[in-house]
Amino acid sequence: NFYIGTIAPDAVNLNGFAEKSIRWAAHKRAKNLDEWKQNIIGFYDQEKNNFKEDYLLGYVVHVLTDIVVDELYYQDGLYEDIVKNRTSEDKAFGFFKNQIQVYENSQLNEDWWKDVKEKLKSAEAYEINNITKSEIYGWKDKVLDDYNKKIYEPYDYVTPDILNTCFNRVLNFGDGAKN
Repeated sequence: NFYIGTIAPDAVNLNGFAEKSIRWAAHKRAKNLDEWKQNIIGFYDQEKNNFKEDYLLGYVVHVLTDIVVDELYYQDGLYEDIVKNRTSEDKAFGFFKNQIQVYENSQLNEDWWKDVKEKLKSAEAYEINNITKSEIYGWKDKVLDDYNKKIYEPYDYVTPDILNTCFNRVLNFGDGAKN
């Protein structure tokens, strides 16, 4: 259930890219990254006894990953590096989003993805943060269908090093989250 929790925040996009206010509410988002962190910590603290399995943990990991990716892009130099070495300022964010997709495509044949895909198929969804079970199940089906249509390609700009940095920051988030 961890895996379906990790995709739940994006389920609001089931019928197309949702309005900003809907997407932000689904992610407990705030413009200020420190405020966003406090929003998701508060949500976790409030809800931690209301969900079984690791569903809530998956949901929170998704949001924390989004926060960390924003930090890497906006604060830790990825934007500047992309503009300096890859594309123009107005195309930088589109390039970065595309490179995240390229990395996803590079993982299609990996054993870990095959395992996740099988577990995701039978995962149980729960309403969370006003995102309905039916939206989450629909999103799960869409995600699995979309991945079945993807074609392998080797990663380019987004590398395992970037992913490991992101992973370690999410994993160690609680160490500095309340500071």
